[in-house]
Amino acid sequence: MARAVQVVRYENNKRKVIQHMGSAHTADEFVELMKMAEEWIKNSTMQTSIFRMKIPTNCCILITALLLASNTIFFTNKLERYKTLLN
Repeated sequence: MARAVQVVRYENNKRKVIQHMGSAHTADEFVELMKMAEEWIKNSTMQTSIFRMKIPTNCCILITALLLASNTIFFTNKLERYKTLLN
């Protein structure tokens, strides 16, 4: 599956594609296109990035998902406990 890397700008609540960097078919291609996009933004706008992490990793996404799942389980267990107390 290919992933497109584009530089976009929002105008009047609409997304406008400013520059299409290309399509990546591998993780390495994606990283390279993201670097090219970041460089293009830096050179074209003269702005620095507001994001600390350059490219998110699967590890961070997985950690976030596990945290959400554990919070949901905790909340469900609490509801079951209150249900038992009310009956």
